[in-house]
Amino acid sequence: MVTKTLRRAISFYSTIQAHDGHWPGDYGGPMFLLPGLVITLSVTGVLNAVLSEEHKKEMCRYIYNHQNQDGGWGLHIEGPSTMFGTVLSYVTLRLLGEGANDGQGAIERGRTWILSHGSATAITSWGKMWLSVLGAFEWSGNNPLPPEIWLLPYLLPVHPGFKEGNIACCGICPYKGINSCGGKRSVKQYKLCENASEYLFFDTGHLSEKAYQQFAEQMWSGTLNVTGPYNLKELFELLCNYVIV
Repeated sequence: MVTKTLRRAISFYSTIQAHDGHWPGDYGGPMFLLPGLVITLSVTGVLNAVLSEEHKKEMCRYIYNHQNQDGGWGLHIEGPSTMFGTVLSYVTLRLLGEGANDGQGAIERGRTWILSHGSATAITSWGKMWLSVLGAFEWSGNNPLPPEIWLLPYLLPVHPGFKEGNIACCGICPYKGINSCGGKRSVKQYKLCENASEYLFFDTGHLSEKAYQQFAEQMWSGTLNVTGPYNLKELFELLCNYVIV
């Protein structure tokens, strides 16, 4: 039985092994991963050396197939159109060789969506970063977060507020990298910190409550350069005014 099982396993994995010996991971769905690869290959000057014409053609086909009816692209293949997803998908298509009017009108519809929703400057910070790497957006337009502030004394008011940003509060092994918190998984051993509010991460998959609180505050009342074009408080005020009128 064991021998038969091993033979079946070897037979299966041999069919999905790449030609160079590695096993690629299937991470389909997100629309923001492929743009990062294409932009990186482009700025390093190896786009055409790494990607064959067949690869580029299939990448374009994938992006076209997941364009929404309104002309934009979402954060993932089933998501509504966002500036982040649309700009990165549009840029990726152009870097892969698609012209301004290619895709049977798809490129033009994507461009129209971007311009009608505030232009590419309305993209989120992560998107601004990729555009700056590409040289299409000034670095001065990004919201910087100097990593050196983590090295400042914890008591200073400009410190992010976490004493530990690398190790999780709960788990086991280096950096609490195995999520065994609570002992309900296959690995029963775990260690729990004394004060979770001092940690950026609670476990390998979740931020601490204090970190989520900071995110919530920014979403509710953050300034335009952080949460834009509207924060949630402003959206509720607009909704209330609309209902009253």
